Amino acid sequence: MKQIYTNNQKYNRYLNYKQYMNEIATELKAVVKSVNKSSTYVRQLNEMLSKYRDRESKNISMSRIILSS
Repeated sequence: MKQIYTNNQKYNRYLNYKQYMNEIATELKAVVKSVNKSSTYVRQLNEMLSKYRDRESKNISMSRIILSS
């Protein structure tokens, strides 16, 4: 009888552990999704900043050409 009780306890601990691990996996998936979204935003921001800097440097170059004429 004691063996049945012990096995039942082990099985219940296993089920709790399994549920806990599933919850962790779900949370990790949410974190990965959030990180990927943030990475996309950072990449887009870097592209916009790069384009802005290119335009600014072209404007500065053009004003130097115009002023030196």
